[in-house]
Amino acid sequence: MPRPLSEIEALTRPDGGAKFEVAKLTQITEALRTRLAENAATNEQPDCLVRRAISHSLGAPGKLVRGQLVLLTASAWGTAWRPALELARAVEIVHAASLVIDDLPAMDNAALRRGSATVHRVYGEATAILAAVAMLAEAFEAVAVAEVSAEARVRAVEALSRSVGPDGMTGGQQLDLAGVGKSKGEISTVHGMKTGSLFAAAAEIGTIAAGIDGPRRWLMSDFGMLLGKAFQEFDDLADRYGSAESIGKDTGKDEDKE
Repeated sequence: MPRPLSEIEALTRPDGGAKFEVAKLTQITEALRTRLAENAATNEQPDCLVRRAISHSLGAPGKLVRGQLVLLTASAWGTAWRPALELARAVEIVHAASLVIDDLPAMDNAALRRGSATVHRVYGEATAILAAVAMLAEAFEAVAVAEVSAEARVRAVEALSRSVGPDGMTGGQQLDLAGVGKSKGEISTVHGMKTGSLFAAAAEIGTIAAGIDGPRRWLMSDFGMLLGKAFQEFDDLADRYGSAESIGKDTGKDEDKE
């Protein structure tokens, strides 16, 4: 049975909530990283540059925060997290695809990502674009084969599609390219679309995997949005004050933000 809402809320109270399960987080992270590595290994076909580019992207050591959020949310509702592993993998693949796109010469023109050369620097711009498209397709294939109910898979597709679309990551990237994001209000909007939307989808999908719907599903989506905005604000600070060596990617890309 799903945990009652009062117990879920207790997890956020440091003075009376449940202790954070570090062992579970470690287990979740290792399982997700292993599954992504298996996907990357499958894509290692020397006769297909697109597959090699996908492997290059998925094989890089990411934080896996969004996939962790899917699985930790499902677990927090009192549901086994392993059936949702493919849903978490899908979210991570979408994120990886968005990074390939963000790094393109027409976007941020970045040379470094996750401590390695960006995909377009290694395989060329055309192959990088094709790889990003292929990764999005693979993400939705992962949702289709997830070990959850058919209804949950449909709702997960809805949530993930919404996060990628013009009201989500792609729309946010367009606003960023147009130079929208100088004031605090504009920055919040862009952060919500570019980053918060996928965090919102991750929390929502974890809730869907647990069989939870209604107001609690949308409250979790709102929580993910706020978490994503905070994550992006921290990333902007790292971009301004950190070094490429310490954060594993190009810096100075967001210096025009207040």
